[in-house]
Amino acid sequence: YDNIYTQTALNFEIIPLSSIQGRSLDGAIWIITEAQDIPPDDMELIVGRCGKNTKLILEGDLNQHSDNTLNKYNNGLTHVINTLKDSELTATVELDKIERSELAKLADKLKIRE
Repeated sequence: YDNIYTQTALNFEIIPLSSIQGRSLDGAIWIITEAQDIPPDDMELIVGRCGKNTKLILEGDLNQHSDNTLNKYNNGLTHVINTLKDSELTATVELDKIERSELAKLADKLKIRE
């Protein structure tokens, strides 16, 4: 919350995933961060709630995950990318380098490889 309130003057709402069941959200822009930590079933719920004139932006790093039951191959972000890649309604942007400190780049070497 702190980062969003200090960096934007936009009208926005932060809601828990459980509150979107049974809803159709029209005319919204959804930005879902850390999408690699969302299970595929929950990701299907998110995509399925997008109504008319809604844009969905999923952000995540497939090499990072905090849920030990997920990895780069079985998370919700990978599921969306692989399942919807042939749709003209979707696009994927993959960045090839880390834009943080040199020390942050070294953290990738600490990861346990699957």
